[in-house]
Amino acid sequence: MRATPILIACALIFVLAGRAQCRFYQTGPLPSEFGGGILPFHPPTLPNLQFARAAMSKLRVAVEKCYSKGVRNYVNGKASGVAACLDDPAKGALAKYAATIANLRAKPGTLPACFPFEQMGGMIAENTRALHEWDYCGAPPGSPSGAFLDGDNRW
Repeated sequence: MRATPILIACALIFVLAGRAQCRFYQTGPLPSEFGGGILPFHPPTLPNLQFARAAMSKLRVAVEKCYSKGVRNYVNGKASGVAACLDDPAKGALAKYAATIANLRAKPGTLPACFPFEQMGGMIAENTRALHEWDYCGAPPGSPSGAFLDGDNRW
């Protein structure tokens, strides 16, 4: 008989706590410090969106590791292994990112349709690869040091 008042008290705390959480979630435009945008109208979308953005950051780091290891392999006279590191269907960085996004799309709340998360994997990999041109911008062997052939700092 004493369990009933305890259950009622627990239910009341749960309901009040649930309402307190709902009061803190507001949809609408984000301030300019976030670069603009609008918070999703469906509250479960926000954690999915934040997880997807974290997956994009994780992909960027994974792609950089693939290229760094590839350069190290090349210097040591081995095959670079970059293609396998990026594209292996089982454990490649792009495959893992694609699986993460597919799992998020399947969850309740899903991801906003206005942003192409699926296409971002290839774009992130390409942008990371393009940065290596600037990482390894030293003078080629036999050329005068510090002299560039064109105005774009390229040989």
